[in-house]
Amino acid sequence: MAAAREVALTVVNAHLGDTAAQVTLGKMYVQGQGFDQDYKVAMDWYNKAAESGNMAAIGEIGFLYYSGTGVPQDYERARVCISLAAERGYWPAQLRLGKITPLSTTTTTTNQAASEPRSTQGDKAVSALSEIRQAIANASLEDTDADVAQGDKYARAQGVDRDYKAAMGHYLKAAERGDPTAQNRIGDLYRFGNGVTDDFSAAMMWYRKAAEQDDPAGYHHVGQIYEYALGVPLDNDLAMEWYQKAAEKGYAPAQNSIGGLYYLGRGVEEDCGKAMEWFLKAAEQDYAEAEFGIGLAYTINQGVPVDNEIAMEWFSKGMEHANDVLYRIGLMYYKGLGVPCDFSEAFKWISKAAQYELLPAMTDLGLLYTVGRGIDLDYDQGRAWFLKAATKGHAPAQCELGFMYHEGLGVPVDYQSAYEWFLKAAEQGVAAAHGYIGNMYHRGRGFPQDYAKAEEWLLKSAELGRAYAQREIGVMYFYGEGVPQNQALGFEWCLKAAEQGDDEAQCDVGNMYSLGQGTYQSDIKAVEWLRKSAEQGHAKAQYELGDAYISRKGVARDIDAAMDWFRQAAEQGHEQARVTLESLQNSERQRSEE
Repeated sequence: MAAAREVALTVVNAHLGDTAAQVTLGKMYVQGQGFDQDYKVAMDWYNKAAESGNMAAIGEIGFLYYSGTGVPQDYERARVCISLAAERGYWPAQLRLGKITPLSTTTTTTNQAASEPRSTQGDKAVSALSEIRQAIANASLEDTDADVAQGDKYARAQGVDRDYKAAMGHYLKAAERGDPTAQNRIGDLYRFGNGVTDDFSAAMMWYRKAAEQDDPAGYHHVGQIYEYALGVPLDNDLAMEWYQKAAEKGYAPAQNSIGGLYYLGRGVEEDCGKAMEWFLKAAEQDYAEAEFGIGLAYTINQGVPVDNEIAMEWFSKGMEHANDVLYRIGLMYYKGLGVPCDFSEAFKWISKAAQYELLPAMTDLGLLYTVGRGIDLDYDQGRAWFLKAATKGHAPAQCELGFMYHEGLGVPVDYQSAYEWFLKAAEQGVAAAHGYIGNMYHRGRGFPQDYAKAEEWLLKSAELGRAYAQREIGVMYFYGEGVPQNQALGFEWCLKAAEQGDDEAQCDVGNMYSLGQGTYQSDIKAVEWLRKSAEQGHAKAQYELGDAYISRKGVARDIDAAMDWFRQAAEQGHEQARVTLESLQNSERQRSEE
């Protein structure tokens, strides 16, 4: 535990600019202590410290060049760095100084050094170090571009199976070197919940890092956070301010967004003329969304006269540059982002995008069919679209296909097929798939019950933030199902799930507080969590909440409130609630007759 704390402190101090910590962190990466061995990252940290004049860092850079570890072997650069570090008192460099060059070279170098003024030697060392720093910077830039490109391949399934976790790993390496593109990409992963639990605060943090580097995409993304109220209060004025920063740099998406604010009158007076001006700026850069917007304006007499011929020209241009714009429009209608939530419109746009074999669109189209949103429920169509995307390696589609076989949705229940598809998705880091496999081992579905494997898979899912898995692993620990009983740990996991809105977990947490099991006893906290669950329609929680009103546990006695909650539970088939409700109604009837 102490070692972990030391590692954490070293990382924090290194990021805060402590050069000694930066050197220590570099050595940890070289030696593979606390982290996977990574000479490139080590060199990055040494370079940061060297830029501040840390002699230990300069010496360690020399050692890497001498051995050719993580960098091309270069004895001259090694000699310059180690000599400079030794001269300034870095004793490991002093120990190695006599061993860094062949004897003949050493003699010549020593004689030359003796004949040169000390100031000239210093100038040469500084010059050589400057060259080394530039070489390191260039190598770092190349590594950064490579990491972003590799991250994009995994995120977009370009020649590899889609793997958001792998994409995140590459983006993080580039982002730590200050690359704004990588920082924006990480923000997108958090914003859309790709490979991670969606987290608008984390998205905003990464977008701001990019914006702080005067990056137009970063500016635009921050503006979108404010316009769509993603984890922050709606603020169209701030959105416009950020969009303008990006638009001033000629960034087409921001120009289009400013046009949208004028078009809809958000934070500014509605002005279709100005909106059209901004849309045209973006369209001049072949920005598909703006081209579609202009085409739409020509069909509905907004800012320009109706002219279907011109509209078709703009729509055609938009289709040439569309990429995923159709899908994004569909998502906006589905989530109600900037437009009223409309599942029919979402279906229309997502189905158009799916025709272009955009894998996320194909998967979401399958979901719309299987839940009957925007279209009549049709399991066959849903499965067909899932299968198309799943066979192309799209992990969410593989997970959904597994779920259909697991639940028998439009097909006979087939646990073997379910497991095979879940496994494909789990191998790409889909948290839900880990959870489903864990559940199958927990319940003995498709193969013999195996609590050890259930725990292994559920923990993977729970640690990735899947509420269902957090609740299930919590129940296993709480009751000791195949694992040593640990009610406190069970409570912790159930609480994580409850905080994500899982109604079953909220009911469990309420009961744990009521009984004082796994946590302290509190009727008030019990009622708080039972109410959250009951308001989501959980019958057991509704019954327990009704009982709390009868027995004065955490709330004042209120027969009417109790009867209301018992009635809601009874309507869902909760037998005890029905019996209790009838008893209360009879008691009320008798009192009124007396």
